[in-house]
Amino acid sequence: MTADPDAPLLTTVVDEAFVRAARRHVARAARRVVVPPLAVGWAALLVVALLETLPDGPAAWVPAVLVVTGVVGGPFLALLLTVQRRRVDRTVGRLFPVGSRVDAQLRPDGLWTENHGGGSLVRYGRIVSVRAGDGVVDVRTDRPRAMRLVPAALLTDHHLAEIRDRAAAARHAGPAPRGRPGT
Repeated sequence: MTADPDAPLLTTVVDEAFVRAARRHVARAARRVVVPPLAVGWAALLVVALLETLPDGPAAWVPAVLVVTGVVGGPFLALLLTVQRRRVDRTVGRLFPVGSRVDAQLRPDGLWTENHGGGSLVRYGRIVSVRAGDGVVDVRTDRPRAMRLVPAALLTDHHLAEIRDRAAAARHAGPAPRGRPGT
């Protein structure tokens, strides 16, 4: 599958500012996934520490909480965030090397994006949100749940509105009928 020759092709070159913005954006999204389970685990550790020191009285609770949060939780959190940050930096750097070209095209059947790694078509019916901010356009899909990043310099407000309108129309129309071809 290639770009549609009838639709205008939007092209830009990836710069360092976009790579930094994309890293921040992906790291924020990853933290929203990691932090809630981490908070539950940390709360469970606190409850266990308090239950263990309950017979010793309130004087033992403060050291137990400090040990659990500082000695166990702090280094674990720092390790987790460091590993996550390195993974984000490596992934974004691989997907968007500085100086590479990114193309986008609003086709009749979906949003076509292409970079040095190849191209892909996101059908309008799968798009659940399109957000622009901090130099990045975030296109989210629901099936499969994915996030596509495009430099904000590539798509104007008019393009974003058109993508949103086409996505809403495709969702309103419903899925394509299934069946045998020709019936």
